[in-house]
Amino acid sequence: MPESVRAVVLGRIAYGDHDLVVPVLSAEEGRMSVFAQRPRSKKKRWHALLVPGNTVDLRFSPRRRGDMPSLAQVDLVSDRSSAMSEPMALARAAYFIELAALSTRDGLIAPSLTRALELALDALDQGQTSRWMELQVLRHLGVEPDPDHCARCASDLSQGAALDPMGHGLTCGACSHAGRHYPRPLLDRLRYLGETVVPLGGESDRELGVLLSRALRSQLGVLKSAKVAVALAR
Repeated sequence: MPESVRAVVLGRIAYGDHDLVVPVLSAEEGRMSVFAQRPRSKKKRWHALLVPGNTVDLRFSPRRRGDMPSLAQVDLVSDRSSAMSEPMALARAAYFIELAALSTRDGLIAPSLTRALELALDALDQGQTSRWMELQVLRHLGVEPDPDHCARCASDLSQGAALDPMGHGLTCGACSHAGRHYPRPLLDRLRYLGETVVPLGGESDRELGVLLSRALRSQLGVLKSAKVAVALAR
């Protein structure tokens, strides 16, 4: 365990009356939980920094709490609390955090996923951010849909595609006769999104959202935060 790591806060869980267990995602260490003793104390004042969605620099004590490293110092790198003050932005941030948390595991190094989460949290007001983050998670899981070739027979998808029911990608009409059909223009938008480095500009694509959410559901199940975001959008 290094002396310090930069990490995105994924949540905070009360431990007794005064302490916290804080799940975080770090490019160097992957997902992990750290122990924060009395973070509200006047000496530390960490509670306001350990907000889910913030990026922090964590320094560790030689002491451990069970199998968790204990915090010795917390420094704020990116404060996103004001950007998450509006309900829809908060719901979107919670969705991104849940996507990242569910798509990795403790100790699995995930630099690209960590970077994608930070970029998405910095672009909460951009229309295509949700679709972009969903695609980044599928990429991290190794199941990013190929918009040009059938996942089963490798033939081109010039006539559109269906989503493989096992979540393995997109299939041509000859390989899949059931399920929703996604037309070629939608696959072109998927390719463009896959080439997007930073989620800036663009508009939310509902059709693309249906495709990506179904692909994610086959990998991660139904996400609670997605239901909240949908309810707020109505």
